[in-house]
Amino acid sequence: MARVPNQSLAGLVARITNESVAPTLPWLLLVLPVLALALWRARHLFQRGNDLAGFTVIGLAAALASPISWTHHLVWIIPALAVLVSASISYSGFRRYLLCGVAIGTYVLFATQFTIRYGDHVSASQLAVPHIWLTANAYLLAMLLLVALLPGEWAPARPLMEGELHTFAPNFRRAAVTGSLDPWRSGSDQIRDPTSSRASGR
Repeated sequence: MARVPNQSLAGLVARITNESVAPTLPWLLLVLPVLALALWRARHLFQRGNDLAGFTVIGLAAALASPISWTHHLVWIIPALAVLVSASISYSGFRRYLLCGVAIGTYVLFATQFTIRYGDHVSASQLAVPHIWLTANAYLLAMLLLVALLPGEWAPARPLMEGELHTFAPNFRRAAVTGSLDPWRSGSDQIRDPTSSRASGR
């Protein structure tokens, strides 16, 4: 369980405590807040209509809470990348470039064997070195950040305005008759029916 390729919270606790199996109490103290945060964020994302981001957050949290999550188990990184790319397209300016950079960085991190740079087994003395500790737990830390910060609230659905509620239905019927493909346009902007033009003598 303490092997570096195990990028779950149980693996983190086992490496910190230098035990072959993670002690239950420290593991629960880490897992329960992560699961609570993931459930809260997923509920909020589902309410916003972004089901993919909500499912992704739950999947990442499940990988973190699992006793063993080998690197090839971390398949929820794929939809996380899709969410990041979609968010970057929806935004503009600095936020777009930031999200593009995060998506590229996430892909590069998980597409390489970065986390086992120092081998499958890392001693307690090695883990005392900050950059080795960060490297050995890189995938786990990245998933924690994605659970907490994965974007999913861009471009909220615009509710119909009161005037649009009254004009949408008649415009849609008019569009079906005249051939216009945009029922949101006002009646004066619709494509005229050539038969009605002939009937009126035009």
